[in-house]
Amino acid sequence: MKIILLIFGALLLVLNSFSQTFIPQNSGLTSVFSAINFVDDNVGMAVTYGGEIVKTTNGGTNWNQQNSGVTTTLRDVLMINSTTALAIGYNGLIIKTTDGGATWSSVNSGTTYNLDNLFLNGSTVFVVGSGGTILKSADSGSTWTSLNSGTSLDLKSIYFLNASTGYVGGNYKTILKTTDGGSSWTIMNTDVGNSIIYQLVGMSFSDANTGFAVGGDAQGNQGLILKTTDAGVTWTSQYFANTYFGSIQFLNNATGFIAGGNITNNTSTILKTNNGGNTWAVQPTSSSRQVGVSFPSFNAGYTCGLDGTILKIRDINLGVAEYASNMDVNAFPNPNKGRFSLSFENHILSVNAVAEVYNARGEMILKQNPSEDFDISNFSNGIYFVRLKDEDFIATQKIIKE
Repeated sequence: MKIILLIFGALLLVLNSFSQTFIPQNSGLTSVFSAINFVDDNVGMAVTYGGEIVKTTNGGTNWNQQNSGVTTTLRDVLMINSTTALAIGYNGLIIKTTDGGATWSSVNSGTTYNLDNLFLNGSTVFVVGSGGTILKSADSGSTWTSLNSGTSLDLKSIYFLNASTGYVGGNYKTILKTTDGGSSWTIMNTDVGNSIIYQLVGMSFSDANTGFAVGGDAQGNQGLILKTTDAGVTWTSQYFANTYFGSIQFLNNATGFIAGGNITNNTSTILKTNNGGNTWAVQPTSSSRQVGVSFPSFNAGYTCGLDGTILKIRDINLGVAEYASNMDVNAFPNPNKGRFSLSFENHILSVNAVAEVYNARGEMILKQNPSEDFDISNFSNGIYFVRLKDEDFIATQKIIKE
């Protein structure tokens, strides 16, 4: 187990050229926001520890309070589409709206355990909570089935890569993995025996093998980032003093954000990576501690936290990370005048394969069938990246246009 202890100000966490400012929005509340979720760049909801729900339809410019009908702590919210949404909380609470939040009704979860995190996996919704609770719904949250997690530890976060493969994080650095859509779960090796209670409250994967779980020790005010590069078989740990991480989300295989902050001082910390989590940079913020994140696209992102705080970022600068693959991807000619082709060995491309070309700023300029010739002759000379994605791999090749 590789363990690294980091203090803010170290070389790993530096302001860089990709730093962008998060701008405060007026939520109209002073409560603690526990989660935020957007269905697109403009329509989103946020929930509080007091059972409050607010909604925006104009990208956070205005927030309108919804009548949730509850005062129980709400821990997460999920917008399935513009009209249907779910919110979960303590004592097995699940509420649902089918009219965009105008009215909410209680749903029988079948449990009295606290519920912490929602995840939409295709048309299936998953919920995790205390006591090893994992619930599954195939009808947008109207009815729920309890799954056997194999543990009684509190579960705090969940993330699915596809219909079959998913991960769950919880107390004591617990991580579970399923490869059959949640029917069975296996405990991963993350140094579970650590005597300090580290919670994993957020999870996200940048590709099929590379994933992250974040959280920390709330009592000790110490943050934690776990990373795997082998689909969860092994994990490395990075510890951060004087902070606690609440959530994480990757936008592509290179760019991701972590929201958190100092529990003692109630100050925010937002981290960003543009190289697949190899390094993280502190983003300029001046607000209360942040808890939740939601990035509906590359055009806008949101975080939420204490004291009614909601922050927004626009026009996100993206990175393109290069990953090792079990196949060779080559561009020819390279360098070139803007016209090139790809060759790939040891692999037969599926019908779902796609190629994307990015400029040095991480902006996608072209998307096409990887078997066809590429033409970026109308773009300026410089460095570009072509990313080949198929069902079982992601590979990136640097291109030089002269």
